[in-house]
Amino acid sequence: MSVTLCVVLPLGAFTLLSNRIATHLLQSELEKGAQKILNETNNLVQNKIDPIFSYGFLAISNPVLPMAIRTKNGKILESVSSSIRKGLNLEIVEVIDGSGKIVYSEENPEQVGFNRLESHFIQRILLNYAEKRSLSTVGIEKRVQGLAIQIATVLPGEVGGSLPGMMLMGFYLDDNFFRGIQAIIDGEFVLFSKNEVYASTLPRKDPVLDLVRGWTDKEWDALQEGQRILPELGWFNTHYVGAFTKMKPDVGHLYLGVLVSKEKVLEVQKQTKKYIVLSGSGGILLALCLSLFFSGRLIAPLKRLTVVIEKVMSGDVNARAEDTSNDEVGFLARTFNAMMNQIKDAEDRLVRSERLAAIGQLASGVGHELRNPLAAIKNAIYYIRSVVKKDPHLQTNEPVQRMMDIADNEIDATVKISNDLLEFSRMMRINPMKISIYSVLDSVFTVISIPSSINLERNFAPDLPTINADPERLRQVFINLVQNGIDAMPEGGTLEIQTSHEDGTAQVSVRDTGCGIKEEDLKKIFEPLFSTKPKGTGLGLAIVQGIIEAHKATIAVKSTVGQGTEFTLRFPAT
Repeated sequence: MSVTLCVVLPLGAFTLLSNRIATHLLQSELEKGAQKILNETNNLVQNKIDPIFSYGFLAISNPVLPMAIRTKNGKILESVSSSIRKGLNLEIVEVIDGSGKIVYSEENPEQVGFNRLESHFIQRILLNYAEKRSLSTVGIEKRVQGLAIQIATVLPGEVGGSLPGMMLMGFYLDDNFFRGIQAIIDGEFVLFSKNEVYASTLPRKDPVLDLVRGWTDKEWDALQEGQRILPELGWFNTHYVGAFTKMKPDVGHLYLGVLVSKEKVLEVQKQTKKYIVLSGSGGILLALCLSLFFSGRLIAPLKRLTVVIEKVMSGDVNARAEDTSNDEVGFLARTFNAMMNQIKDAEDRLVRSERLAAIGQLASGVGHELRNPLAAIKNAIYYIRSVVKKDPHLQTNEPVQRMMDIADNEIDATVKISNDLLEFSRMMRINPMKISIYSVLDSVFTVISIPSSINLERNFAPDLPTINADPERLRQVFINLVQNGIDAMPEGGTLEIQTSHEDGTAQVSVRDTGCGIKEEDLKKIFEPLFSTKPKGTGLGLAIVQGIIEAHKATIAVKSTVGQGTEFTLRFPAT
């Protein structure tokens, strides 16, 4: 009997301690992570707004735009608006003349001629301009398509009316916007004001949304005063743990909530408990039948497991149990180690998410600071060229022409770096549609010139299935991979593009016979700011990985130094 107790009691202790560890670590991570995710999300929204202000100031300094509004020159307005929309990945670009009428709308061309003076947002812009001479105003407007953040820039000069003209630039705070954030930061999002939900990643009939809409005046006042109201509402009895904050920029009583799914995070814990209970039951039955024979073999390993569990509870999350046997205790050790590995992976993903958010914020700031001086230098070179064209002596001066060409080329190279920084800092949004990969690949080779020293091989499968993808984003991926392959073969070689399909996926491989990548560098190539090129920014493959993950696809790489590198992309087929 005493021997049986020596076996049964450690098994029971192991079960209880393992449950306590899983509950403590996972629940603590769940509650602390919600507020961090919320802060990161607000930063991502603010980072998307900042570049719009920069474009607004460039529009103010452009004398062509007011003239185009006054003369209703559709081609110039379309060119400027299209450039802004594509450069900033916006959904709203609208130009209004001095009488308050829409003269150009990228989103709704049928509204051209419609008077916007009745809009509260437009009235607020005009009031700010009249009272403070404010040239830029940020705000939220409820449009037909949904709630939108807009930045209005007042244009100087006469633009065809008694009031100043303006340009509206913005994006929708809709379900798709927050699903884009959800691809970067794991969580459920709710955008709401009193008695109304504007956007959410939750299903429309989710009871949480009904709870938000049904808040009483007392609960709403508590939220505005910054009180934590979640426990008072009993949210810990639902499927979520969450936090709220006022939406930034501050444009009224608009709040953003982030909810972390208990079921998703605690799924590992439940499975672990199940294994522990089954293993413990088996161990107890085994102890009752063969306690005398197996007591010496069971008690010692269980003691070692208990020591490891206590180490984890004291903060050593890297502690692991010894897996030296194939019996029940060995199974318990493997189950425990698997549970701890999954917890560690979740922690690493959270750390990586925070690091990417910090790098993205830095990239946005640097890219923003580079754009303004580069634009000024570019305009200065343009002015110098116009002066040189008027002077016959300077036109024939080859050193002058060569220096201006060098300046133009270096500015373009720096603009590309700035664009890469801004592209990495933006939230990845895609506009998927049913497309053929071949049409995207064909468009790549219209913009990339293959050197004569490189042999291009296209091995395309004849029956490759179509996929749901954003053609512009996918084109950006293939341009980056093909250019990397060309750069890896300065002395020439073979660049092969191969397509295939299996198990419901469409696959594309880009293979070169270049210098290859060192094994220790392969793990880092998708990290931001890491590059093996002397003049590389280290953002190209990081952006490629972000685009691929946004498409729910995968990218793999294998390389041998001196033989070449192969990137393989797998997309779900439609």
